[in-house]
Amino acid sequence: MREDCIKGKGTVHKEGHLRRHNVFSHRRAYVESFGNHIPEGWGVHHACDNPVCVNPDHLIIGTQADNVADRQERNRQAKGEDQGSAVLTEEQVREIKTRYKPRVVTQKILAEEYGVSREAVAAIISGRNWAHV
Repeated sequence: MREDCIKGKGTVHKEGHLRRHNVFSHRRAYVESFGNHIPEGWGVHHACDNPVCVNPDHLIIGTQADNVADRQERNRQAKGEDQGSAVLTEEQVREIKTRYKPRVVTQKILAEEYGVSREAVAAIISGRNWAHV
């Protein structure tokens, strides 16, 4: 945690944010500090990337698209096994990429062996998924 972050009080929510009295603490801190209304569909984001921080200097409002772009720019998005719905391990993805041979070891064969769809294997082979491996 940055030394200028301020940890708020409350219960940590499943996404890592603090909740207090059914409101995310960083949203409360933003409104209390700036008195601004948060527009419908907008959120309060952490410039410090610390979800428990309530330092008003670290809080900015923006859309979900702004938050996603910021996450990608900072390379903070979950990848591979760290991504919650991952079925395969990085080792298995490497095996799929190595073993795939058109008309010999097909996408269908690999999909059946690894318990995923043929589309998932195609996305791995093409680099659409698991591009970091």
